[in-house]
Amino acid sequence: MTEAGNDAHGRVLAEATFESALWQYYYWYGVIILAVSVYGIALIPLWMCFGIYTCKVFAGTFELTLHEKVLLLKKGGVCFHCCARVEKTILLDRIQDLSIQQGCLEKCLGVITLKVETAGSSQPGAELFLPGIRDSSEFRDMVLRQRHNYVHGARPLDEKSPETAARPTRRTSLDESVAPLANLLSQIRDLLEKQSSV
Repeated sequence: MTEAGNDAHGRVLAEATFESALWQYYYWYGVIILAVSVYGIALIPLWMCFGIYTCKVFAGTFELTLHEKVLLLKKGGVCFHCCARVEKTILLDRIQDLSIQQGCLEKCLGVITLKVETAGSSQPGAELFLPGIRDSSEFRDMVLRQRHNYVHGARPLDEKSPETAARPTRRTSLDESVAPLANLLSQIRDLLEKQSSV
């Protein structure tokens, strides 16, 4: 992950980097899809010839950046736009879950998939699957921290700021918040005891 500058979507806080095996993931994923389909088996030799180049170029187009308010993905636009150009913006306050998964193919290739689920998505399940993010756990935690800061009105994620790291958080103990109520109840008890003794 690298830090970047400013963008039309606001300040760029971090940029994800992708594993070199990302193209292999898409290549073998294509082989599996063709192998399990009835007519796809006939296309496997064609995929073997052109799939490697296509997948390398396609994997090279992936850009994932974390901004102050959004997560922005750009990919595709290769092979005369047969792999369509996609720019997807996910508002941080709509993210409900970020999870990491590693299936059989991913395990074999050493890549991890980041799954993004959002509120109000028109499609069921996850809105976005992102295989091959390097240091995916670290990137996920960074997105979740920035989401928390954005939703709760805190300042943007800035891990290098010593003042935020050193700022103490005030915590009120349970005893402090309950003490006035306990005093009031004990006074009421004393009054009731006096009344009953008279």
